[in-house]
Amino acid sequence: MRFSMSYTSSALLVHRFISIILGSSVLFSLGCGPRLKTPGLVSFEQQKMDTVHLQSLQNKCPDLVTESLKYYDKALELHNDSEPEESSYYVKLAQISWQTAERRAQYLSHRQKMSQVKARLDRAQQLLKLSLQHKKELNEMRSGQAALIRQQASALQENRKAAEAQLGQRVQQALQRAKVERDRSSAVQAKSLAKGLYKKGETAMKSAEAAIQRGDFTNAERIAQGAEADFKAAMEAAKPLFALENEKRAIDQKMNDILREGSQISGASSAMEARGVVITLNGIYRRGKRSAQANVILDQLISVIKKHSTLRLIIEGHTSSHGSRKKKLKVSESMANDIMNYVRSQLGSSVRIGALGRGDYAPIVANGKSLKNERIDVVFFKPRVKSR
Repeated sequence: MRFSMSYTSSALLVHRFISIILGSSVLFSLGCGPRLKTPGLVSFEQQKMDTVHLQSLQNKCPDLVTESLKYYDKALELHNDSEPEESSYYVKLAQISWQTAERRAQYLSHRQKMSQVKARLDRAQQLLKLSLQHKKELNEMRSGQAALIRQQASALQENRKAAEAQLGQRVQQALQRAKVERDRSSAVQAKSLAKGLYKKGETAMKSAEAAIQRGDFTNAERIAQGAEADFKAAMEAAKPLFALENEKRAIDQKMNDILREGSQISGASSAMEARGVVITLNGIYRRGKRSAQANVILDQLISVIKKHSTLRLIIEGHTSSHGSRKKKLKVSESMANDIMNYVRSQLGSSVRIGALGRGDYAPIVANGKSLKNERIDVVFFKPRVKSR
């Protein structure tokens, strides 16, 4: 609104200024106007003919422009009234006001430009501040990312170390289990009874230990597990053979015990044969009849039989060469049955015992008539070991 009013006022002033000039020209042409204008008036008029410049000054300094034009009108009026000195005075006032308006307009224009520059500077400072803030935030973000990366790398390294430690622990446990199985297989003599599997397990254990030294825990665990399986297989393969060997050793030990205990019976001797242990008892019979010391010998025999009652045994009667063959067989059978019945009467019918008369078919001395051939042989049969 202010601008519109200023523009209208400026237009009126310009119109007024032109009307004055045209009026003066008309009066001059008619020969009834004032005298010619002074150079100051002409110069001022030429300076003000620039309408654009006049409007610019009017917009920026309307008071000074109005004042300058007022002075000009006054100077022109005095000039027409033939007052050159006073007219010159007002021309100078008009010029001064006009120059002041120009200086003020320049100042205002400069100040506007400075304001614009300051605004741009403030904006630039704001942009710089914002840029620095963004840079700071970016640096902080980069620092945070770097810290996060370091943290993740550290966590990854810790996890890797923990995984390696856990794997190492599992490897040691697998190796320990393999050693336990090796000891168990050794207890059943797998080293000799299942050589191939046992040796395979030992080789695997050495390979696992070498892998541990290299830090190859994954393969070490797998190889140790294989060694454990090999020792288990060796133990299972050796168990029946070991049990068979134990049974054989137990039987041999029992036969040796019978051999030793039989030799401790009064007047007896014992021998190891393929069929078992044979305890030879002399002095129980004389001419087919029990002797006075028979009961002492038989009691000692009962003690041995009772101790080894699970074995099968047979009582063999032997005679010297006196008498007929038929009589000798009958006497030897009678002797064997007598001893068998005595054993059963002492130990019960559960004893696995038999009787056999052999006459003089198996003398122990060359002289068939010798009383040493009249004897009782107690045969403890060696048990048979069944293959498993």
